[in-house]
Amino acid sequence: MNELEIDPKVVAEQLGHTLDVNLNTYTKVAQKRRKQAVDLLENSVLVN
Repeated sequence: MNELEIDPKVVAEQLGHTLDVNLNTYTKVAQKRRKQAVDLLENSVLVN
């Protein structure tokens, strides 16, 4: 559901958990999104 960009609060409520449990226990970031974040960071550092 994270990959579909569904509001984390909605997901937590559907699963019967708090937002904290949903985000810190169940939500895993896909490799593709991790790479995008690293690329953005790298570009910002190299540009400055």
